Amino acid sequence: MSRRPWSWCRETDCDTKIIFATRDGRRLPYEYADREPFSVEATGAHVLVSGQAFTPREAIEHFRVRFAIPEDKARDLLEGYPWHRVHAHQEESP
Repeated sequence: MSRRPWSWCRETDCDTKIIFATRDGRRLPYEYADREPFSVEATGAHVLVSGQAFTPREAIEHFRVRFAIPEDKARDLLEGYPWHRVHAHQEESP
C-alpha cells in the first residue's frame, strides 16, 4: 500500500489538502491543487521540481543552466511541472 502524496492541514477548521516542498532551506506547506501554468490563478505560485520549490523565473533559469537550452524551451518544459500556491492562514485581527 503506497502512502498518499498529500496531508490534511492541521489548523483547526481548515480542510485544505497540502503537500510539502523545500524553499530556501525550509519545508513549506503548499496547496495540493495544481494551478494552470502561466495563468492568472497561478499568480504567486511556485513550481515544484523534485521536492524543491522555485518561482517560475528561478525554474526557467534552473532549466536553462542545467540543460543548456534557450528560454523559450525552458518555459515549455516548465509547463509540464506542477504549480502550487503556498498554504497560509490569515492572522485574525482583535
